[in-house]
Amino acid sequence: MPYGSLDNSAKNIVLLNPSLLIISVQLLRWFVGIETHVRPTRVTRKKTGGCIAVWGLSIVKKDEIRKFMDRIGFVGSKANRIEHSSYVL
Repeated sequence: MPYGSLDNSAKNIVLLNPSLLIISVQLLRWFVGIETHVRPTRVTRKKTGGCIAVWGLSIVKKDEIRKFMDRIGFVGSKANRIEHSSYVL
């Protein structure tokens, strides 16, 4: 189910328990000067009463995408699409 369709208490539980891996990636990018946003995108309720959240990490500002390209880079078809895109340039 989409995160937005959860009741407020369930949203709070999800937000208080982010994925440590995604938070680590966000911190790594922060250390190299790239601003990112972490948010839950989808939640599955378990039969035992808990829930499993799918988290997303995004770079939304054009200048932050450019920093990512310059400092970290892309590989494969993504690199070709980004390099030739007028969105980023």
